Amino acid sequence: MATRLPDDAHMAPGQVYTIEPELYTDECGYRHSDTVAITESGPGGSRTSRTISTRT
Repeated sequence: MATRLPDDAHMAPGQVYTIEPELYTDECGYRHSDTVAITESGPGGSRTSRTISTRT
């Protein structure tokens, strides 16, 4: 289950966030995942992955 941060929350160095939207139909599914690490100089270390599956 996703956790929602308070509206006044601030990102801080050392924190890592993932953004994982998903879309599914009866025939297939799509999942996209971005992982972002917050560093002293701002967001960095982004890693992206995508998964496409076909239901059989």
